[in-house]
Amino acid sequence: MRPFAIVLALFPWLMIVDCVSIGRFCDPETGDDFQRAHVGLIISPIMSIKMIREIEIYWNHVKYRPGDTIALYTSEPTSDLEPIYTLIPNAPSGIERTGVQATFVPTSSLMFVQQCLQYYVAWLRNGTIRLTNCLQTHPQWMAERRNSLGLLSMSRIFLPGTHDSASYAIHEQANSENIVEKFVITQDVDVLAQLIYGVRYLDIRVGHYPNTNSIWWANHGVFKSVPMQNVVNQVKTFLDNTNEIVIFDIQEFPVGNFP
Repeated sequence: MRPFAIVLALFPWLMIVDCVSIGRFCDPETGDDFQRAHVGLIISPIMSIKMIREIEIYWNHVKYRPGDTIALYTSEPTSDLEPIYTLIPNAPSGIERTGVQATFVPTSSLMFVQQCLQYYVAWLRNGTIRLTNCLQTHPQWMAERRNSLGLLSMSRIFLPGTHDSASYAIHEQANSENIVEKFVITQDVDVLAQLIYGVRYLDIRVGHYPNTNSIWWANHGVFKSVPMQNVVNQVKTFLDNTNEIVIFDIQEFPVGNFP
């Protein structure tokens, strides 16, 4: 499976077009070692019979020091909260697997406002928390950056997207992949969840099956995935609850005869 790895602590690229919520990232140099530092969480796209949704920590901090610590928590970090995983960075930037499996979050638990999803990461120096982040959703990132994005042409905007967006299979528990999942399934969350996490470009392939109850299906090649009506309904639900723009790109019609 090549699922949609979210999350993204998933949006460090947004700093290209706008300042992140921590204003010091965009301020002139102030002498603060953590002015341009970043630490975040992602979910590994790899699934095995033993592990699914493994949390990975990534960081970028040119002014890191020996003895600095990065810690993973299951709630907002405080000085007296015990982490569930720690690492000592040995380079200015890197990524490390934690062996921690993230809790499954069903789409029904996601909201149309930004939310942290249980896991937090902190950078500590001399036992003091200097920088924090969380595994979070981005359902309103376009609207929040309207002033930055509004005057830009499409050619100057980077939109996060997914490949074969509707070819998804949702697994709550770790499992081995069969041959179809390995080469056909590309996402591990449905289209609505992808949009809530921040995706704004959908890659859709449509199949026509006149002899089935649902005539139109979302396909990956010749394999049908989910009824197209399900996909349309999910996109409509998202648009009805936000002011975001979604590119719905129908790439091809791999199955079916058309007039």
